[in-house]
Amino acid sequence: MSLFPFTIYPSREHGGIPHGFRDLFQKQRKPDVIWYAADVIVNSDTEIEFVVYDMKDMCYGGIGKEIYRMSVTVEQSDVIGPISREALRQANDILLERKRQKHLLKVNALALELMDAEMDIQ
Repeated sequence: MSLFPFTIYPSREHGGIPHGFRDLFQKQRKPDVIWYAADVIVNSDTEIEFVVYDMKDMCYGGIGKEIYRMSVTVEQSDVIGPISREALRQANDILLERKRQKHLLKVNALALELMDAEMDIQ
């Protein structure tokens, strides 16, 4: 199972840039483009991509349409925190799925026992 790529999303209500990437984005962004929010796609430990959006509504805000994408080469130290958090999130998801599957097996076994017991009664 590969960790990459994964996406870090900004706040859907307030836009912006995901934590830890704002300075890097500000250095690399197109200066003449008005933007509202950007996703960060981590493609590897040295390659990220910003997906930049405009504002959906001038009155209520919200993330609008994609206006451009920008690939950036970074130092490993720039993405080690997000990579660690994503690895932990994925590991947690796997553990939760295993627990869910184990629970379903127990429920199904119990259901079969109850069905057998009911058939014995009849």
